[in-house]
Amino acid sequence: MKYLYWVLAVPTGVVACLVVLLTLAGQRLSAATPAWLSLVVAAVVLGLLGWGYRLAKTGGRPVLAALVVVLSWVVFVGSMVVNGLLHQKIWN
Repeated sequence: MKYLYWVLAVPTGVVACLVVLLTLAGQRLSAATPAWLSLVVAAVVLGLLGWGYRLAKTGGRPVLAALVVVLSWVVFVGSMVVNGLLHQKIWN
């Protein structure tokens, strides 16, 4: 089960680091997403990955660590969906 954690966590960490690097380099990820939101969400995702790493290594709970990685996906998607809905111009 440790391998499941690593298979989930490594791509998630790479994407979060890319978001931070692109945002700090001045690249806008989308027209509606402010830079501060991208940085905050990426920091939260990296924090959750760190917590999951601690759970997998010291706590010996790789299944819970994998669930924390999935939780980080939910945080990221949820924040982007809410931000998109807040900036929606056409409401039917």
